[in-house]
Amino acid sequence: MLTEMKSLFLLFSSFFLLTGTVHAQHCPFDYAHILVVDVSAEGDSISIPNLHLTLLDSTGETVMTERWTGDRWEAQPIQLWQNPSSTTHSGLIDNNNPMNPWTIRFWFAEDNYVLVTGHTLKGAQLKIEDLDGKENQGAFSTTTIALSDTSLYSLCTGRSNWDRGEEWGPLKDFHPVQVKLTLD
Repeated sequence: MLTEMKSLFLLFSSFFLLTGTVHAQHCPFDYAHILVVDVSAEGDSISIPNLHLTLLDSTGETVMTERWTGDRWEAQPIQLWQNPSSTTHSGLIDNNNPMNPWTIRFWFAEDNYVLVTGHTLKGAQLKIEDLDGKENQGAFSTTTIALSDTSLYSLCTGRSNWDRGEEWGPLKDFHPVQVKLTLD
């Protein structure tokens, strides 16, 4: 009788293992960090739009990356983008629906500038330029600031709760880099 019960248990167990669907939780930002930079005018708290924020190395040279342009790889500078006002990415992230970080709104980044990276910022600098002049509240002076790994916030860790949404409250250990620009 006991042998028959073991056989029956193994049969049902095998059935559930073979027919059941396994869903593993997977973070699309494995090993990635986000840099959030809040750039505003001296004496103001509103983020300045349409700035060019470019990553520099420790010698002040522009950090380049290879990007696919549709028909070939092309070297382009690594630049931050302004967090979009809404998320335009939807659905599962896979080969048919790739994730482009610049289409995802990171709610905690508000309307600041962001960069999702898997690299260290040790020795890196950030060059902030106002190329459109008075169209974005004034003509601001170009500024370069030093960055460090403490400027980064991990997107996929056990203590990172950003993907749960605003209802979970403020993020632990998250602070954007604050930059105040002056007028030329």
